[in-house]
Amino acid sequence: MARKRKSKRQGRDAEAIALVAGFIKNGRPTPFTFEGFVVHFLRSTWCLNGEAYAEADAKARRVVLAALKQIGARRPTEFEASREYADARENCLLCTKPLDFTATEPWRHAFCSELCCRAWNVKREAAMYYWTTREYGRFKYGLLKASLPTRSCEWCGKSFRPSWPTSRFCSRECAGRGRHDAVPEKQCETCGTAFRGWKGQRFCSNRCRAIAQHAVRFESICRTCGTAFQASSPRAMYCSNRCKKIAWKARAA
Repeated sequence: MARKRKSKRQGRDAEAIALVAGFIKNGRPTPFTFEGFVVHFLRSTWCLNGEAYAEADAKARRVVLAALKQIGARRPTEFEASREYADARENCLLCTKPLDFTATEPWRHAFCSELCCRAWNVKREAAMYYWTTREYGRFKYGLLKASLPTRSCEWCGKSFRPSWPTSRFCSRECAGRGRHDAVPEKQCETCGTAFRGWKGQRFCSNRCRAIAQHAVRFESICRTCGTAFQASSPRAMYCSNRCKKIAWKARAA
């Protein structure tokens, strides 16, 4: 039993590592951009599932480190992260104009003016917001799908991993058939054929509906010649097109 539990836990950890790796590899400008966010998300998720804080924290950090190792990310040293290690920059990051190294402003090492600095920050924040929201949605959906246990499709009985807690079918085809069979059968009022339709539907086809509509007749008197006739609508006023044209001409005169 212990080996089975260990293998299941390792399988879940491997799945979580794969999801985290697919998420953090899209980090901009480095894969370490989402490291703290992912650790916090995993830790809070496992804490809400009943695990102790220390255990959840250690597990989250272990998963993130394994994911970074899987994508080949290397954490730079303190010297490599310093500005002196990077290539010397001679042009503005935004407009590529030559930098004025005699300026005393804090943005002088990367931008030619304060306007370029602000524009670059807005551009970077917009890009970070796009990548964060996009990858966060994918990561959260993938983690939710991986955390749900497998279940059987209510239509075909096939085992599948649901993409949502309320998922009942393994595919759109099975979902359509399941919803179709959930509708009770009723009989057509014209031909008596059994069919499945929406609420209030009385006929199995347009042909049966047309037959039923023409089968009902209403007694009426023509307003032009006074002849009694039968009509398919209770609002009919004339027995023929001739009487209708005579009435139109009389109103137009």
